[in-house]
Amino acid sequence: MQDGYKKAALVPLKTAKTCENILDLSFVIAKKGNQNSITDAAVSAIMAKAGVESAILNVKINLESIKDTKYVEKTIKELEQLKNNVDRKTNEIIKIVEKSL
Repeated sequence: MQDGYKKAALVPLKTAKTCENILDLSFVIAKKGNQNSITDAAVSAIMAKAGVESAILNVKINLESIKDTKYVEKTIKELEQLKNNVDRKTNEIIKIVEKSL
């Protein structure tokens, strides 16, 4: 049963990481993309951040059922780092976009 909870937590964790990767693409678009559609880079960053935040909530609900405290602590640290990276990347993208408007 515990392995099932861990697997259930990994699915949204993978989703969160995928959404973080979208931010890397959004950054490139904000820096090098067509200036006529630069706001699309900001919108994609905001949506990717929302995806990360939503996925993190789903991971956390699954962690509540896991008894392996080391696994839970490790995953929570990973979530915190992921959230910090996503916040930083999103803010960078929005600053680039706002500066170009």
